[in-house]
Amino acid sequence: MKRPRPSVVLATAGRLYTRPLRHRFRRRQGRTLCVRIGPVDVSGHAVSLRSPRLSDWPQWQAIRLRDQEFIEPFWTSSSRPWAERHTERDWVDEFLHARREALAGRALPLVIEVDGRLAGQFN
Repeated sequence: MKRPRPSVVLATAGRLYTRPLRHRFRRRQGRTLCVRIGPVDVSGHAVSLRSPRLSDWPQWQAIRLRDQEFIEPFWTSSSRPWAERHTERDWVDEFLHARREALAGRALPLVIEVDGRLAGQFN
């Protein structure tokens, strides 16, 4: 029997092991990708992951401004002050870019919710 190529084995294993996650994807309203994972109880708090929403802007801005000293060293540099880089327009731009990348299969942008409140984001 001919031995399968490693790339075929890895691709098949990847599809098999990501099947539970892939089945959590739902498409609503045309081309909008919606993901929700959880909630899971962590130390008495309900933690879940979900796709970002445009309505997340006020909480996103508050968290980003509050945690500037932790985030800024790892973020892209800019001549604009930190607060000016976290406007509603910047959130909409980031949201639309993340959605395009997700629909193209290049990213999985998610936000973290703790007890129903936005706590952070990751890509």
